[in-house]
Amino acid sequence: MGSIQIQSDMRIWQADFYRRPWQNTAGQGLWELLICDATRKFEYQAICPQSQANSNWLISQIELAAGENLPDSIQVFRPQSLSLIGLAGTQLGISVEPTRRTFALKQWLEERIPQSLKPKRSLHRVVLSERFGNLIKGVILAPTFQYKNNAVLRDGIFSR
Repeated sequence: MGSIQIQSDMRIWQADFYRRPWQNTAGQGLWELLICDATRKFEYQAICPQSQANSNWLISQIELAAGENLPDSIQVFRPQSLSLIGLAGTQLGISVEPTRRTFALKQWLEERIPQSLKPKRSLHRVVLSERFGNLIKGVILAPTFQYKNNAVLRDGIFSR
């Protein structure tokens, strides 16, 4: 029986390419490319105007970020980013993997959110009601988000 060999020297990047809520002086929307590895020892960031947001621009940025050593694989979590990054990856001979397991990239994105926009998170209790005569009573914990303006989001409904 053969054994499976795992390459530990594979270069795997996590990438995101999306439109930011910014504009340049010409009024064009700006797109941002973020690339990192799983340890975040490698991070790369680039911004381009809407008119340049295409696979050719991504190819040039990936080559610039990689230098002489292209990654073996790029992981992408955002479906909107997948098609353009996938096209660039195909042209460069890099496999592109759709996955939600881009923990380093998501941490980086989370760190970039201004503190004033982050919701305060707490837990509240939701009591289950008795249904159809069954004894389904109990207490579960569910997230509650407290925003800066003291609005509270519970079960998708804002209240004050």
